Amino acid sequence: MREKRSIIVFLYDIRLIHGDTPQKERLILNDADLIGVKFVRSSKFHCQLDKIYLIGILASDIIFSHCRMWKAVLDQSYLNNAKFLNCSMSYSTFVSVDLTNAEFIGDANNAAKINFSNSKSLQLI
Repeated sequence: MREKRSIIVFLYDIRLIHGDTPQKERLILNDADLIGVKFVRSSKFHCQLDKIYLIGILASDIIFSHCRMWKAVLDQSYLNNAKFLNCSMSYSTFVSVDLTNAEFIGDANNAAKINFSNSKSLQLI
């Protein structure tokens, strides 16, 4: 799982999956298998993923913990059992996302500033 996280972070750092990258230069990871990948802030990984662009990913059991993800785009993804723990996610979008048994836990999640249009089974704690 660590390898998958490293690949995603690498693609993000070189701006291939960044929302500010022009669409024709952006890598689309539709159907990418990110099942069980963990993005957890640590002394070595600051987990700042503002404007990350991950549409259509398959990511059940994915974990984001103490991450900053302002304006993240995770539209049309499968995020069954996903955990977003104390993440700052203002202005992010989860349009048409399967969030069955997903959890958004902690004060840093600001659901009022997140677009969950047409998503299902959302649970905010």
